[in-house]
Amino acid sequence: MAAAYAGQSRLAEELSERVGADALSLFEAAATGNLAAIRSRLEGGSEIEDHSDDGYSALHFAAYFGRLEVARMLLESGADPNSVAQNQSRVTPLHSAVAGRHRDLAGLLLALGSSPNAVQQGGFTPLHAAARNGDEATVGLLLLRGADATRPADDGHTPADLAALAGYAALAELLREAASP
Repeated sequence: MAAAYAGQSRLAEELSERVGADALSLFEAAATGNLAAIRSRLEGGSEIEDHSDDGYSALHFAAYFGRLEVARMLLESGADPNSVAQNQSRVTPLHSAVAGRHRDLAGLLLALGSSPNAVQQGGFTPLHAAARNGDEATVGLLLLRGADATRPADDGHTPADLAALAGYAALAELLREAASP
């Protein structure tokens, strides 16, 4: 997990393979993309909606680390695309995918029922994160799926405000236009 969080995905995958499917938790398997371990854990009775000690589901980990095939397998096995982290962050897998800048995974989650207007701690929606990241393609995808460009976060900032503050003037303008009636 340390390698995965440090952005060393190849190392995380290698370590995951070395320790073997039986030694990995469902969460470690999701974060490292170990499909064999996911299958083994699900067949062994791991609950798809269990949460790790830090409050995230396996789908949260797959989404954050960009593990598209793992996410697909978890969703096909019944994982909730709107699962809320059981910690203060209150993020959904869609928040995790957008934060990790994984547009394809965000698209999969949206296609399978993830709410584009889910609210995490601080009143942030996935659109707020995509705007702050300057991720125009994901902003477009979220808007297409019904994301509310007018919704302010708890601090009063709209997605357009966050794009502007991060230096993405054209994206801020696009979001202002999307927010006008």
